[in-house]
Amino acid sequence: MAGAMTALFALSLAGIIGLFSLKAFEIVRGRKYGAGFRERADGFAILLKEHASAVIDAIENLPLFFLRFARWFVHTSAVITAHIARHVARYAHKVADRVAGRESAVSQTQRDEGADNLDRNR
Repeated sequence: MAGAMTALFALSLAGIIGLFSLKAFEIVRGRKYGAGFRERADGFAILLKEHASAVIDAIENLPLFFLRFARWFVHTSAVITAHIARHVARYAHKVADRVAGRESAVSQTQRDEGADNLDRNR
C-alpha cells in the first residue's frame, strides 16, 4: 500500500514538474502548444465546476430527515457488507482446508478465536 502511494505521489510530482517545464518552454519559445485541447479542457472544467456547485446547492436544500436516512443507509450497507465478507472469508478457509485434505488441521473454533482477537485489536 505504501509503495502504491509513493508511486502515485511520484507520478503526480512528475506531472506537476512537467507542466511547469512545458510552461517555461512555451514562454522561452513564444509559442503555445496544444491550444485547442487546452481550450476544450478549460471549458469542460468550468462546466464540471458549475454542475458540482448545482449538486452541492441541491444537497444543502434537502430535508434533514433524508440526509439522516442516507447516512444510516450507507452505514448499514457497510456493516452488512463487512459481515458478508467475513462469512465468505471463513467459508473460503474451510473450502481451502477441505481441498488440501486437511479438514481437521485447524478447527473452526481456533479460526473464530483468531478473528475475534483481530476485532478486539481495532
